[in-house]
Amino acid sequence: MPRRAPERRLRSVPLQIFYSVCSERMLIEQLQYNLLFRWFVVMEMDEGVWNHVVYSKNRERSSRSLVHYTSRALESAGSKVVLSRANHE
Repeated sequence: MPRRAPERRLRSVPLQIFYSVCSERMLIEQLQYNLLFRWFVVMEMDEGVWNHVVYSKNRERSSRSLVHYTSRALESAGSKVVLSRANHE
């Protein structure tokens, strides 16, 4: 099965939230037959859906990357604020 774009994974998150889809397995099931879900995620009608295990692993990896990136950005911003305050004193 071809690799899925991260944008599609991000587009599926609001569907889970707004339609109270409890699990990723149920989300994948909805994507198999629900045309609204397919349209929102930008999937063709005859396109295969994701494997729920791969979807979960990709989500976890993306979350870890986001947390790592955010913490590095905040640390960098914090050190710049400290340096900025030191220069003004």
